[in-house]
Amino acid sequence: TVMLWIFLWGVLVAFNDLLMGIFTPILSDLMTKYSSSFYQNHQDLVDSDNFKEYVLLCILLLVSPLMLKRNLYALRHICYIGFTSVCVIALSMSTRAFQKNFKLDDDHAMVH
Repeated sequence: TVMLWIFLWGVLVAFNDLLMGIFTPILSDLMTKYSSSFYQNHQDLVDSDNFKEYVLLCILLLVSPLMLKRNLYALRHICYIGFTSVCVIALSMSTRAFQKNFKLDDDHAMVH
């Protein structure tokens, strides 16, 4: 039981770290682009050392109501969200790898 608890705790830490790594750059770009009219010192917040922790706190606050469910049937749609996010990440990594390794010349032919 203790080993299972330690393993699950590690999975939760890794999952939160993954979410923080995915959403911190996205929120940073969105705040830089769209929040200049709402928040005067938005760049100070984005550049601060605590911005990643703020993002993690927001993620934990948004996800924490899911822990209050009494049965797993209420979480049946989460697997679709997880699978879709993995597909989006794989597609974006593949696209970026293709862009880094191949270029198109003027005749739209691939150059290695």
